[in-house]
Amino acid sequence: MKDIIYEKVIIAIVNQTAQIIGPVAIMQANNIKGLKVTAAGDISLQGNPVKKIGLLVKAYDVLIGPVARTIAKKGIQKILEKNPGLKIPKELK
Repeated sequence: MKDIIYEKVIIAIVNQTAQIIGPVAIMQANNIKGLKVTAAGDISLQGNPVKKIGLLVKAYDVLIGPVARTIAKKGIQKILEKNPGLKIPKELK
């Protein structure tokens, strides 16, 4: 069940970022080992999901700067409201 929530977190971050930078958001996500995302929103996640989310945010941070964290936080806001105890990487706190 938690993996599904983390998949939703990743998709929300990718989708929110894609609204700003387009398909490059998906390409960046797919550069992370153990993470594959399609334009249709399908996801394959292997390994620690919290670490993968942190790596994703860091990749976007390198690409577009600190605004990437704000974009990611906005994307996952509703998920966090429904799951207040969910572990998230320090980049999103």
